[in-house]
Amino acid sequence: MSTSFYVYETLDEYKRLNKQFVNNPLYHTKLIDMYIIPNLKIILITHTNDQKERINLTKTTIHARNGFLPDELKHAQIVNYGKIFFDVKKSKLLINPKFLRKAQYIQKVDRYFGERTTGKQKINYEFRFYDFVRDRVSLVLL
Repeated sequence: MSTSFYVYETLDEYKRLNKQFVNNPLYHTKLIDMYIIPNLKIILITHTNDQKERINLTKTTIHARNGFLPDELKHAQIVNYGKIFFDVKKSKLLINPKFLRKAQYIQKVDRYFGERTTGKQKINYEFRFYDFVRDRVSLVLL
């Protein structure tokens, strides 16, 4: 089973739907950074423990739990502030989009909670959360 991506229109919508989990660190952990290997992989970094662990590099969504990027993935590009967009119509997450070309990384969004039906919306970079139990990334629109 792979990591699922959920997008919420507002932070209040996220808190309303996950009110029993917001205070539990297993269900609600802040993402420190996101890295991409263009057209290939996305790397999510959280700081949950300081123990060394072996990361499964065969998946398209890699999760590094100890707060830093492993040596094998040092060539990955960081996702900067304001470079993540959500295409509401196609239900896709666009990371580092180009003007007349496709984005460097495109991810299917599994669920969208909101009222908007068209357009490309920016993701709020401060409100990115990871859920360990349900293997889910939750993002909030700007």
